[in-house]
Amino acid sequence: MPKPSSAGVKVIATVWFATVLCAGMSYGQGISGIVYDPTGGIVSGARVMVMQDYVKMREMKSSPSGAFSFADLKPGMYQLQIKQPLFSLFQATIVLEGDEQARVYAVLSPARVMEQVEIDATLPNGTPKAALPEPEIRVGGKVEPPEPLAPPRPAYPPGAVSKGIEGPVVLFATIKTDGSVGDVVVMRSPDSELQAEAVSALKKCRYRPAKLNGQAMENQMTIVFNFRLR
Repeated sequence: MPKPSSAGVKVIATVWFATVLCAGMSYGQGISGIVYDPTGGIVSGARVMVMQDYVKMREMKSSPSGAFSFADLKPGMYQLQIKQPLFSLFQATIVLEGDEQARVYAVLSPARVMEQVEIDATLPNGTPKAALPEPEIRVGGKVEPPEPLAPPRPAYPPGAVSKGIEGPVVLFATIKTDGSVGDVVVMRSPDSELQAEAVSALKKCRYRPAKLNGQAMENQMTIVFNFRLR
């Protein structure tokens, strides 16, 4: 299976869930999910923290199956952070307004490696060191995430309907600088027919590409297709 490109901007994911607030002694809200790497492999032992106003409330490690869960949370806005050595920090903002579980499929990107090399030489006698020029300051930090020009609309395969199969198909895709969809990695799928339909629909989609300081660039994103039978 092809691996997504490592190039791109790490965009902080924002997840919104709107339901009806219920009063009572305990709360039905919660945040759960699975931690993956970009190849679709699960990541166990990752440090998962849930916070409010960036003050840590609870912490746990992802299970051997990559899963994590925080139950009985009050309505409000939460920050989810996931840390693992040699991977970049994953962050998501989650709003809980009812008793529905927020589901997060977290993909950890490998951390960028920095190397510093020293090159020495002997300065000739009487030669002063030249003054370093002032570096040019460029104002940046403006990230624009990719946006679908026409949201992908997969059909529900008749074979899966007849078998009563439902569930989420989670895809990790590279959005190219021209807005087309590049490599797609299937992170999770309940059925091969649902998987094929989701991948096919996504491949046909066009996006307004991600931009950094006004320049288009490749970006990786997670797309979840929830197939449900009613």
